[in-house]
Amino acid sequence: MRTSPIIGLLSIGRLSLLWELFDEIILPDAVFRELCAGSSVHQKGIIEIKEYVSKGYLKIYKVKNAAVVKSMYGKLHFGELEVIHKHMSRRTGFCILQ
Repeated sequence: MRTSPIIGLLSIGRLSLLWELFDEIILPDAVFRELCAGSSVHQKGIIEIKEYVSKGYLKIYKVKNAAVVKSMYGKLHFGELEVIHKHMSRRTGFCILQ
């Protein structure tokens, strides 16, 4: 999963578009950490992301078997691997890798 779509929506003030399209938004922990590791230029967006998490609009998924994710790193990035891991372990309806 890439952070670019979320960063893009934040930059134009349209992150709320996600809730118009989807009932639930779950971010892998690796993606959340990447979003929050931005420079001081992006502090407003980082604060907004953290507020959405604290309000429950964004849910953070932490993998239960980090060893599996680490063993596959390199073929995919951690965010993508965590999305796949969640989908496989919880059998969600669908997942979006972007």
